[in-house]
Amino acid sequence: MNTIQNDLINITSKIFFTCLHNLKILLSDNFLFFALQAVFLFIVVFAYIKDWRENHSNEAILHIKINEKTINLFYAFYFGLTGIIVAIILAIDVTKDFRIFWIILDNFGLIYVCLLNKWGRNSILRGAIHIENIRD
Repeated sequence: MNTIQNDLINITSKIFFTCLHNLKILLSDNFLFFALQAVFLFIVVFAYIKDWRENHSNEAILHIKINEKTINLFYAFYFGLTGIIVAIILAIDVTKDFRIFWIILDNFGLIYVCLLNKWGRNSILRGAIHIENIRD
């Protein structure tokens, strides 16, 4: 009976430490940086596809003039995200040899989604309206 308990304790501890090791890998900068990059790439591609479909549909297109307050909101969102992304890129060692490449690449994606893409701008506006409704 004592050997069965010891074997069970050994197996349980091995499983526990394996899970801890896997969790350590999943929370490491190496994994999280590339996971965030994959999510960001997915958002950019998704925004491009949504915009492409809207431009190539047979539906009528509504052109709206954007006021200065809305443009300032787009710029604020863009600069806020740029600051966060640049801070992440500069803080981790994964990007040590390619920091400028990652900063430029991510900025082009942010410029496209936040300033040029209709779906991205509409998503920012929806989020701002939602936050304004919560605040009131």
